[in-house]
Amino acid sequence: LVEMNTALGTSSTFDKERIDSYTKLTQQAQYEAEVVNDINKSSLINKQSILDITKGRLTQIQLYKIQNGLAINERQVLKDIANTSNTIKINFMGSDAALAKAATQAREMGIDLDKMDSVAGSLVDFESSIQSQMEAELLLGRKINLDKARYYALTNNTAGLLKEINNEGITEKEFLKASRIDRESYAKAIGMSVEELSKMFIEQKALTNIGAKDLVQAKEKFDALVKEKGLAEATKMLGDQQLATQFQQQTIQERAAQTQDRIASAAEKLAGAIQPAMDQIQKLLDFLAKSETFLKSIVALGTAFVALRIGKSVASMFSGGKGGGGGVMDMVGSMLGKGKAAPGKAAKGLSEKQILSGFGGKAA
Repeated sequence: LVEMNTALGTSSTFDKERIDSYTKLTQQAQYEAEVVNDINKSSLINKQSILDITKGRLTQIQLYKIQNGLAINERQVLKDIANTSNTIKINFMGSDAALAKAATQAREMGIDLDKMDSVAGSLVDFESSIQSQMEAELLLGRKINLDKARYYALTNNTAGLLKEINNEGITEKEFLKASRIDRESYAKAIGMSVEELSKMFIEQKALTNIGAKDLVQAKEKFDALVKEKGLAEATKMLGDQQLATQFQQQTIQERAAQTQDRIASAAEKLAGAIQPAMDQIQKLLDFLAKSETFLKSIVALGTAFVALRIGKSVASMFSGGKGGGGGVMDMVGSMLGKGKAAPGKAAKGLSEKQILSGFGGKAA
């Protein structure tokens, strides 16, 4: 809800369906925030649900791919739409599907809609545009008709302009053969730079060579569906399928990454929670380490403990310990007695005077 309001610059409440759809596109389909926010805004403008806008865009993209055999990335086109200037979007007000188709067409040409807006601006500068066109015709040795392109640019018909530039433009083969001056002249005629024109041809070549087999199969399948269900129903089914596919984009790696993020977040929160307690313990230890009285008390206790252990050991030596064996005195008595004395008992057969006068000596 916060993200939706931030993107719209509002402080409103939204219905549960809109919030759920917004969350689903963000978390399950893994759409970028700018894409979801643009879809949400378009749904409000066109009075359609978020999922209907999404499905409509995906349908147009997929139809164009199938019809033209192009392996265009749907997510890239959706991002192109989101990043398109309002100057372009206003031309498609009330027709979000047409906007998606135009964005796909622009992607086919290797550019985006904003670049076409720049081209349109160059074309409506009639004097400069016509002069550049004549120079390009002279250098290339062929006719270039940009009259319709100028008309579409003047009337803000972005879709028509895209089609006309694509139809009347220089081919890849001609561009490769053209000299540097020729390339610069033609690029100027259509309101582009040589770098932009070169990029356009590279993108076009890549798109036509990727996934061609899959797209042929997809076209055959769609054509069969049109024959069976009719164009309207087949298109609807195509849109439903594309939307469902988007929600299955979350791979195992993405889920694992999300799990790791959650663990890291939980660990960070735990560390933050116990940090105050750890700080207090550290302060206590620091205080005790600096306390002379505390240190003397520890030394005194340690000394007393050692003395106690020594006392117990000495007492055990003289008493015989717990096992009932003879202590030191018993051992001495055994040595002075006749024969073997029972452990723990004093030796018998010698008087005190005899013991004192020597080991086994006679009495005085």
